[in-house]
Amino acid sequence: MTEPPSRRGAERKAELLDATLRIIARDGLAGLSMRGLAAEAGAPLGAVSYYFAGKDELVEAAFARHSEIEGARMQAMIARLGSTTPDEMADAVADFVVEGTTVRRQQLITEYELMVESARRPALQELTAGWLRSLRTQMVEVMTALGSADPEIDARLLLAVISGLEVDSLADQQGPGHRDTVREILQSMGIRTLKQNTPTKRGR
Repeated sequence: MTEPPSRRGAERKAELLDATLRIIARDGLAGLSMRGLAAEAGAPLGAVSYYFAGKDELVEAAFARHSEIEGARMQAMIARLGSTTPDEMADAVADFVVEGTTVRRQQLITEYELMVESARRPALQELTAGWLRSLRTQMVEVMTALGSADPEIDARLLLAVISGLEVDSLADQQGPGHRDTVREILQSMGIRTLKQNTPTKRGR
């Protein structure tokens, strides 16, 4: 039994976007072309043109797909922060950073490539701003639930620390002890503020 065309079409488009993200991670946006995408995805050039009118539309769609995938990973990490001690928070964030800079290194490179490009493209700026607002909203909710005295500031602080650690780790690949180093940095910087305001499980 064949699948409905609409479902197959959605899958085909997703495959093309995943191939786009691979190219961006490997070659940067300057290395992305419709013809190159067709070769990467093993698809006819006409199929690429059918789904995307041009490179700008392709890049915007790829950013949206990346945001969806990476946003789900961030949401999972944020969910771990919902009822934890400060030490467990450091573990959760350290795991997120280390996964992003090792297992998902290529996806993280793509993310920062797209975010830099968003400074030049209004359409991408809107996508970036919307995604960041969503992450901040979720993090503020967690900080509020944890009893932070200033959820907005603590949310922005933690997200900024995560971004800084990601960029630093991308520039300098670390060894097996990297997780412990990240955890220590989180405890001394981003998490320290929360320790002053966050109740422990025993205190609930």
